[in-house]
Amino acid sequence: MNAFFAKKIFDPELAERVKSEFIDNMSYITNLEIKSYKKVSVKDESHWLWLAVDDMLKSNIGPEYSLLQRVTILRYDPGDYFDRHQDGPWNSAVSFHLPKHFYGGIEICEKSEFEGGEFFIDDENIPFQKGRLFTHGWDTWHGIRKLTKGRRWSLDFLIFKEGNEHSLI
Repeated sequence: MNAFFAKKIFDPELAERVKSEFIDNMSYITNLEIKSYKKVSVKDESHWLWLAVDDMLKSNIGPEYSLLQRVTILRYDPGDYFDRHQDGPWNSAVSFHLPKHFYGGIEICEKSEFEGGEFFIDDENIPFQKGRLFTHGWDTWHGIRKLTKGRRWSLDFLIFKEGNEHSLI
């Protein structure tokens, strides 16, 4: 389920629009045992960000895939992090009625904008590439190492395969 897609990358102008439009609307999320970062979610399926990410999914993975529930904008400032975790158990506890899904993300800043803050899967740092779509399973161990300088932005979302609530493939 861990995969990287760059057939269509996220538009750099839209990435800048995300940063400028949402910077003042973010909530500070902290549970110092596991995480510290800022976020805001878009749940409106007609919002420009939802439509742009959904189009990117369909272009890279296939027309039968779409967003589920939300697109979350994540911002990490110096000292912020998200320790090794799995998304599925938490999301399943929050909403028992979610269909089968997996997760996606897009880096929307340049690597030169921050230091530290590496995204990792199974404790292995993943090479940074702005605008590329990546996916991982609900039970994949992953996280963001502590940011030491600058500001790191990314998008996080759930992905659903249309017409198939029981399988991801």
